[in-house]
Amino acid sequence: MTDASASSVGGMTTPDEAWAELNLHLSRSRGLCLVFVYAADSRALMTLRTRLEDEWTTKAVPLCLIRPQAPEHAAREVIQTLEE
Repeated sequence: MTDASASSVGGMTTPDEAWAELNLHLSRSRGLCLVFVYAADSRALMTLRTRLEDEWTTKAVPLCLIRPQAPEHAAREVIQTLEE
């Protein structure tokens, strides 16, 4: 794992700043790219999701968004999705 893939987008103050950081990591990724995004502001989360979906349309691989119903289910849902 590289430093870029191990770092987080935490601490960003605006959706634009978060997107710039996330997009940088995505552009450097090779193969599997697993990203966790936590946001208290649903509008900011929707902005990031929309930008990600728009950006991902240029990729040859499908985008898979996992939205666990509860934090305690997140790990299990990620593993189940990867196994499919």
